[in-house]
Amino acid sequence: MATNQVSKLGFDLAYLALLTNAGLKPLSRWEREFDRETEESLEGLGLRTRVVQRTVQSGKPIRELVFSQSEGCLALYARRFDHKVVEHGPASARVEGLLFGYPSCCVESFVAKGYARNSLRRREQRILFHWACPFCALTPLLLPHYRRLHGQCRALMRGRAPAAVSVAGRDALAAHLKSAVALAASLVAMGNTPALSVPSLVVGDAHLLPVEAWEDPDGDFLKSAEETILGRDPARPDENGNQTPDGVDLARVCCSAIDALPTVQSAAQPYMVHNMAFGLETCQVCGELVNMGFLEVVHPLENQSIAVPYVAKHFLEHGSFSYVGSVHGGRVNVPLLHTLLTSDGLKHFLAEPAGTDADADGLRDWEEEVFGADPKNRDTDGDQLIDGIDLARELRAQLNALPRVASPEAGPRDRVFVVEHPMDGVETCPRCGDRVVMDIWQVINPRTSETIAISSMALHYLEHGGFAWKGGQLLGGEGRVDPRHLQAVLTGKGEGHLLHVTPDADRDLLADGEEAALRTDSQNPDEDANQVLDGIDLARSVAKEIALLPTGPVTKQAYRLDFQLKGLERCAICGETVNMGHLTVCNPLAQLYAKMPYVTLHYMEHGSFSFAGDVHGEGRAEVKLPLDALHSTGPSHLLPVTGDRDNDGLADHEENHFSKDADRPDTDGDGVPDGFTVARELWLAVNALPRSPNAACYAVDHLLRGVVTCAACGVQVNMGYVEVINPGERLTVQVSYLALHYLEHGTCAGSPGLRVNPCLLDVALRGDGTSHLVPLSGDTDHDGLLDAEEAHFGTRPDAADSDHDGVLDGIALARQMHERIKALPTGATGGETYATPHEANCVAPCAVCGEMINCGYVEITNPWADLSAKISYLNLHFMEHGSFAASATERVDPVLLDAILRPAVMIAAGENEVTLRWMGKAGRSYQVFTAPDVSGPWSAGPIFQGEGREVTVADDKPAQQARKFYKILAW
Repeated sequence: MATNQVSKLGFDLAYLALLTNAGLKPLSRWEREFDRETEESLEGLGLRTRVVQRTVQSGKPIRELVFSQSEGCLALYARRFDHKVVEHGPASARVEGLLFGYPSCCVESFVAKGYARNSLRRREQRILFHWACPFCALTPLLLPHYRRLHGQCRALMRGRAPAAVSVAGRDALAAHLKSAVALAASLVAMGNTPALSVPSLVVGDAHLLPVEAWEDPDGDFLKSAEETILGRDPARPDENGNQTPDGVDLARVCCSAIDALPTVQSAAQPYMVHNMAFGLETCQVCGELVNMGFLEVVHPLENQSIAVPYVAKHFLEHGSFSYVGSVHGGRVNVPLLHTLLTSDGLKHFLAEPAGTDADADGLRDWEEEVFGADPKNRDTDGDQLIDGIDLARELRAQLNALPRVASPEAGPRDRVFVVEHPMDGVETCPRCGDRVVMDIWQVINPRTSETIAISSMALHYLEHGGFAWKGGQLLGGEGRVDPRHLQAVLTGKGEGHLLHVTPDADRDLLADGEEAALRTDSQNPDEDANQVLDGIDLARSVAKEIALLPTGPVTKQAYRLDFQLKGLERCAICGETVNMGHLTVCNPLAQLYAKMPYVTLHYMEHGSFSFAGDVHGEGRAEVKLPLDALHSTGPSHLLPVTGDRDNDGLADHEENHFSKDADRPDTDGDGVPDGFTVARELWLAVNALPRSPNAACYAVDHLLRGVVTCAACGVQVNMGYVEVINPGERLTVQVSYLALHYLEHGTCAGSPGLRVNPCLLDVALRGDGTSHLVPLSGDTDHDGLLDAEEAHFGTRPDAADSDHDGVLDGIALARQMHERIKALPTGATGGETYATPHEANCVAPCAVCGEMINCGYVEITNPWADLSAKISYLNLHFMEHGSFAASATERVDPVLLDAILRPAVMIAAGENEVTLRWMGKAGRSYQVFTAPDVSGPWSAGPIFQGEGREVTVADDKPAQQARKFYKILAW
């Protein structure tokens, strides 16, 4: 390569040319200035060039210079973009990215997330022309080639010839990338541009065997089921508008893609294997003779292949997936062939839930150590298979080697075996279109009695993609094979039901907070030194005790109530089914209740308080409550509540707040009194609050020097308290540690004579700032102000938060006016606005927060304006919490209240005049006097007549006068 030719181009264009010449970029685009000399320099390097005319959104024309070693790539780019408007939609991004040689994973990541943070160093990202996706497996393999060519370009620009500037040194990876990208580009382009280098459809070509109309309603030679898996529209026969049915297009492109496959076996890229037979087969349409054997398309990363008879390949050339020969006949599996020709090896890979798989390899972080994998390295052994897929295939191979029997009784006693449960039916994989015979494998280890049930679709995913699976109808149609449990069944070691918990300093499967509550050592995983982790020990022992409980009710010992439902829940680990209902452990002496689903008990029997089922999902059982319910001898912490006619621990007026029935102590019939349920939920919520300030809700602990003793059980707790702070509600609730102790035991009584208000605490814990806001008719934006009132206060009726301060307009105004009312003097004080309280000899609870409110009212009077209003204490309470309405029928008029609360006379000094404003009472006369000093002399001004509305007087400022005093006489 001539050094002077490269140096003429400038570094950036020269670097692009070297990448393109090396095959790492099938095509490159230059968008800056260029001329014919630029084209000649590129052509001198052995590249083909083409100028493409485009326009930007404003209509301004631009020129692009594209260059490639392949005329086909240039033609593809021109057909897609020449004389088109520049736009940056997902379809264009995919075509450009694949033509430019970008890894498909990076293209998809950029389309979905833009410049998502990746792990590349800045200097590495800088030499690339694509933005690498997070955890990209291909970009790190590309980088050495980019670095080499980047260095060669720098040497050439300095006038030094590098050791080699040819493509001879490219390794198999670069060749694979070039081939795979070119193939993917042609397939993607097929969906966006007219097909290239294929003959036009000949009407009446007998090779286009029709598909049944009910399977192909749009008549494009693709079945609707195939189009669904391919992500196409079953109602559009020609999605790319090239006057060729989609099925014909796709068949021809797949045929070309097969022709482009290498025939050398590879561990990382698709290849083709010929299987010739001794004999010929005749096409039943045109009579052409082909070998009666077949070719096999193999994708090693998918661990999958498809056999295509040579006669089927002949039909593909004519645009048909269906075929008929003298030996073979049928239809190629379209989605499967498409998958093998286009997949990046992750077609069957399903991502784990967010926060569970840091390196996105299909193994959850806590599973990696069990299998010797690195939770921060997606491909620990560097074999180009991510760890989860690698392990899944390894375990699948072990399953294939097991003996299979018809029933558990027929299995061997000394080794693991499989009981197959075949069914009549076939399911289709929604990812690749492969057909799977319906079956469930029950894998049994007779020595440990451990079992696991795996559906045929899950087995398919294990073989091709990983542990998570989706598709079919068996076992709920989706799930995940737990690798630890599968290994435990296969090896007799370990236990898959032992689910991760955090934080767990000693890794004994008890969270640190649980150990603190149990008063066990969070740094010692096996306190009794029995070689079993403390969490496993405890879970199994609790399960055994529950199993031995009598069914109740009984009066003098703990018992269990069973609430079975008509249905089963499947364990997500082993596949065993249990009733989908629950049981409740009841302790009549201490009045404690521990409710748990049967699936939780199943996990506890296996040594885990965490559980995962297909009905109750993933969760964790409480640890201390079942122990207390099993062992406590009382007494009860439950104290009688005034006005609680069903004796469930909630006052009648509190029941509605929590959607409970005041006449039924156990509204939902789960064996737990309503008050106990509410108290426990509040206790859990307070404990779960963050201890640092935030905009939603947080807690502040106030520990004091001293303890108080619980009158029920004698336990001593700190005499301090915790503040629950809800900034949005402007609400702070103090809960003593003694009251928290009572909440933990299922009662809202803080101690005899004291009681936590459960409704108020619930509002503090869960309120969003609108807890007391009453919906109003005529309030379009639902901000607490009627549309007709908004203009008066300078707010918008179509915007709930006009000033964007995060508080609704009506709520902010109601709180402000409440503060102004609180600041008023009590009783008449010489013309100022004042408040007169009228308390009643009764109280009533707020329907929202349960606070007891006096039944009386306060009268607000503005003697100067001769205006007044009576506001009930309940309405004042709602105003404090941001609502002018206390109910649909009781509401303070904010406009009237504003007129009462405003100053008697408002004065505003402008640049040239002073303006006075006051409410003029009808029938009264007003006269304004002015003076240079408060002592006079006073000059009389005009007389105004009050008419029940605002009076406005403007007075010019004297040029030389430093100050001026005003007084108003009224009669």
